[in-house]
Amino acid sequence: MKILGIFFLVNLLNFSFVYIVDRLAGLKFSKTLRNMSEPFSTMTFPEYVITIVLLIMVFVPPIFSFFKKQRK
Repeated sequence: MKILGIFFLVNLLNFSFVYIVDRLAGLKFSKTLRNMSEPFSTMTFPEYVITIVLLIMVFVPPIFSFFKKQRK
């Protein structure tokens, strides 16, 4: 579970940094959100598959280890 916490913390810091830089550039909140989501709208199918596999590699092992510890 520590790995998931670190993962979410790093992502939160990354999104915060992008948001702050966009706001300092004078962009509105809606444009900032659009800038963060545009890379996902232009992805092709193989890129989606790779993204999903990488996310599974991050989430599945900590969840399995958590349930494994709960059984013991």
